[in-house]
Amino acid sequence: MANVFPVKETKDDLPRSAMKGPNARRMAWRGVASMVVGLAWVVFIALFALLWAPSLSLFQSIVVLIASLVAAALVIGIMWMAYGMRYGWEP
Repeated sequence: MANVFPVKETKDDLPRSAMKGPNARRMAWRGVASMVVGLAWVVFIALFALLWAPSLSLFQSIVVLIASLVAAALVIGIMWMAYGMRYGWEP
């Protein structure tokens, strides 16, 4: 059955608006940097496939693909891990 009595909403019950302030700026540059790293990885793979891959074996090409993916993931992961360790548990 629905509650018919008026209940005063607390600050915690209200929906959160868009993040503002210094935390938003810290997250914004990490988001942009993540997109730039992802785009740089795609450009690298395209250039690799066009220029260098024909001279390498399939195994060598797969190793380059995996190594570049791991490097991009490490850069993004370290960036976000630093943010999460500092601000992840704030209420």
